[in-house]
Amino acid sequence: AVVSTQSTGVVESEDIVRERGTCVGYGDCGGLACVANVPAQQISSTGQSIVDELCPHLKDAGTYCCNEETAKILRSKLGKADILLKGCENALTNFRSLVCELTCSPNQSQFVEVLEEEDYKGTPAAKRVRFYISPEYYNIVWKSVRKQSHLLCGKFFSECSAKELYDFLGDNAFTKVKTDYYVTQANGEMVPPSHSHLSCTENTPGVCSCDG
Repeated sequence: AVVSTQSTGVVESEDIVRERGTCVGYGDCGGLACVANVPAQQISSTGQSIVDELCPHLKDAGTYCCNEETAKILRSKLGKADILLKGCENALTNFRSLVCELTCSPNQSQFVEVLEEEDYKGTPAAKRVRFYISPEYYNIVWKSVRKQSHLLCGKFFSECSAKELYDFLGDNAFTKVKTDYYVTQANGEMVPPSHSHLSCTENTPGVCSCDG
């Protein structure tokens, strides 16, 4: 779901560390991220190769909030989008970046809140999260996938609106962890991620996928 106002129900404690290089989830708990407010970790060579391929904007980070196991899960999830966005480089790269930030960014704690937890073999797992996303990030991902949005949100005969797209990405039958996208600028401890996306005017394969 996309929200633009503060809401309640956050399960995190007030003493959670929110700074660069810190996670709120790390490791796999039955398909969900294990709730863990820990420093970002180095990743195996296999995990690094996956990050390099899928998340090139994060390849030099050095440490991550995903390990090899969760990187492999990320690759499996993005494989479905790869099929739908094949041949549209701008759309594919920008869409991947959104999922990569949530899963692997070493600064995850600055823009992700755990809203709901469930128990997984004695370890809390993140069942629902809030992703703080800037208007600029929100819009450029939307614009770059707009012409394929019906494929991504299940409306086979018409484009989805930006809200419909993000609502579907955050809560659908194929997504175990539910995500509320919270559109905002930096606010106190929460700092939405930012990096250079592929614009709709860049001379790269797949510019056809963009919307102005």
